Amino acid sequence: MALAEAQRSGAMRFFNAEYRRRREAASAIGRGFMTYGRARAWLRQAVAGVIAAGGGCDLDLTMVRRVFERGAECHPNCHPTP
Repeated sequence: MALAEAQRSGAMRFFNAEYRRRREAASAIGRGFMTYGRARAWLRQAVAGVIAAGGGCDLDLTMVRRVFERGAECHPNCHPTP
């Protein structure tokens, strides 16, 4: 629900642009990158964690960075740190 609202409000633009930027950076050096579906799943988990802890469901820079940092931790050979 929170991601659907973020999509409607335009807040997902930053996430989508950041995903694209990081995927292209990985591709430029011959590395793989997590799928968009995986990134969105991790974003949903991050949003759910914030809501469960009593926070708001606004999509923010910290939450988006957490998704990509998690990808780098899980698959260090596939994710450059652009």
